[in-house]
Amino acid sequence: MTMRLWCAISGHGFGHAGQTAPVLQQLARLRPDLVLHLTTSVPAELLRIRLKAPFTIDPLSRDVGVQQKDALTLDVPATMAALCALHENWHDRLEAEQQQMRRWRPDLVLANIPYLTLAAAQALAIPTVALASISWDVILAETCLPYLDQVPEQQQQLTAWIATMREAYRRVDKALLLEPALPGMPFIHPHLIPPMTTQGQSRPQALRGAMGWSSEDQRPLFLVTLGGIAANTLPLSVLAVEDRALWLVDHDRTLLPDVSHVVPLQRIRHQWSFPDIIASVDGVVSKPGYGMSVDCVMHRKPLLYVKRGWFPDEGPISRWLVRHGRVHELSLEQFNRGNWFEPLYHLWQQPAPPMQLVENGSEIACEALLSLCS
Repeated sequence: MTMRLWCAISGHGFGHAGQTAPVLQQLARLRPDLVLHLTTSVPAELLRIRLKAPFTIDPLSRDVGVQQKDALTLDVPATMAALCALHENWHDRLEAEQQQMRRWRPDLVLANIPYLTLAAAQALAIPTVALASISWDVILAETCLPYLDQVPEQQQQLTAWIATMREAYRRVDKALLLEPALPGMPFIHPHLIPPMTTQGQSRPQALRGAMGWSSEDQRPLFLVTLGGIAANTLPLSVLAVEDRALWLVDHDRTLLPDVSHVVPLQRIRHQWSFPDIIASVDGVVSKPGYGMSVDCVMHRKPLLYVKRGWFPDEGPISRWLVRHGRVHELSLEQFNRGNWFEPLYHLWQQPAPPMQLVENGSEIACEALLSLCS
């Protein structure tokens, strides 16, 4: 008898997919009869690198998250416009989702963390599981709502939408919250589980070769990425002359300086899994998003980071990083100056702290999923 799983994944960056893929991969090993359907705007080719199990995919996004001008900057008007587009036809969208579920007949629905999908499944009495380190109601209440004090109509709209989100989250059958989880989420009877990531394979020489660098080049190799959302402003002119390191940069390749020690990540984006890249570099420059932070700690890589300053989970994640990783925080001014080599090199020279974290989060999550299908 097959197990039919409908899985919805937020497309706000790639962190939600990074959290979910290890669970799906483990579940496919435990249940070779798994039939998997994904609904997500995360590109299918990136999912196939992380997830070896077969799946079908519907690329239509089921949630909004927050809209950003770039990887570090919130865009409140764009977020409100996107939420309005989703909610003005809410009942039609909910009915369409239910119709698709009736046709596909899932045994279980897993969401990280589109509430439209959860609400549709709940209306059909299909068991639901939320896998999350954040919830969109808390994020929107702490980011966008304070900006709308002078726009009472929009504030009322957003408050109503947040209530819809919270209702769907409260009604899930199981809530699996990934450490380090955002406080204050509305899930009832939450289960805190260990951090979730995929263990990458360390292949530093192969990575250098793929970038065109000689295996005899002893300079450290550092990755620069601000996650799955475009970074419009990086101090590229500084990197152009900072040749004491090799830089693998997640940025529009046409804008990168034409120097041999700076290479675009896009060159290998669809050939290498992100965990393999993390495992193969010597350090990372990024922001303290969930996926990047957990990947760096689990792979024992130094992380130099700049906070967005407005995303609520940065506080708990940063405190968790200090306890478990080799990290250094830059102010936005320091980040924009681009003087990254010295602090990152210093972190790289330090011994990695002893690993104190268990890595069985995917196993615990699968046990919870299977318990609802027995």
